[in-house]
Amino acid sequence: MKQLYIILVCLFSMCSGKSFAQNTLQLQATNGEIFKVDELLANNKAKVFVFWSNYCKLCKLEMKGMRNIGKEWFEDYEAEIYFVSLENYPSDTYNKQEFLAEFLTEKGVFALHDQQMKFFNSVSNGSIPTTLLYNSKGELVQQWSAYDDGLERSVGMYFKKLFEAKTNHTSVQK
Repeated sequence: MKQLYIILVCLFSMCSGKSFAQNTLQLQATNGEIFKVDELLANNKAKVFVFWSNYCKLCKLEMKGMRNIGKEWFEDYEAEIYFVSLENYPSDTYNKQEFLAEFLTEKGVFALHDQQMKFFNSVSNGSIPTTLLYNSKGELVQQWSAYDDGLERSVGMYFKKLFEAKTNHTSVQK
């Protein structure tokens, strides 16, 4: 009986530990402000997370594509875009990216840093660029784990479907 009790306590500890770990995933803005991932996902807006690094040329191409078409998403579909750096020194990274600095002045665009890559590792297979699309309920709808020329058009189509589903109270299939 004592062994069963010890096993149950261990299982309970492991289960509650995983739940606690998921609630503590955080991203940091370049100004030092901390954002909890679960709170970002619960903000009732469709959102896209683009994970990137300064050394990744394909990441920069993908981000430029997002910048060129992404402005429509904020107004038309009530969406947000998060550029999440995987760099050790994120503020230097963002300062070096002129195209990104211009884009960050737009409403609905955020530059964040994934401290120790915890969020990235919890949702990705490890390759960058990785792009995640979440609906307004915080549910993962689509994931891209490589460079895709024209990805911004696919993301835009999903945003349109999500917005229509939200206004019509239906669901979107993956």
